Amino acid sequence: MPRSTKKTILIIANENSNTKEIFRKIKKLNYSSLFAEHFTDAIDQISSVDTIDLVLVDVDFVNDVNGVQVAQKILDDKKLPVVFMAINPEDTLISKMEAVSHFGIIDKNCTEYILKSTIELAINHSAKIQKLNLFEQNDSLKKSEQKYKQLFELSQDAIVLST
Repeated sequence: MPRSTKKTILIIANENSNTKEIFRKIKKLNYSSLFAEHFTDAIDQISSVDTIDLVLVDVDFVNDVNGVQVAQKILDDKKLPVVFMAINPEDTLISKMEAVSHFGIIDKNCTEYILKSTIELAINHSAKIQKLNLFEQNDSLKKSEQKYKQLFELSQDAIVLST
């Protein structure tokens, strides 16, 4: 069955009024959304739902572990684009996220336009990176193939292949 073109966003956050506002905006922008309020729920959803296009992680997530730790664990398991969200992001908060690959941070009170732009940028950029990685893997495989072909052709000794 072909996959729907509607993008799915997993939101990992404590349930509060700001999170509900993000949900409302995501629904209004015509994205599908999933919600995880606990670290284990987030990991279970990442493992079991293969249609997740982006993960929005609340940096202030405090139920089990902090948002940066959640994002790192997600990236260890799957290569999904991650966008952090916070109320009034500050330089000290941003420095905590430097060690984690992410596609930005948004203020929880941002406009729909900023939210949509950030989501689309992260999803599109992530797709381009994945294509580039596949290209590089293919290129590496071709180089290896050429090296062994040349080794085979230049070899003075008999080479026996068996299956």
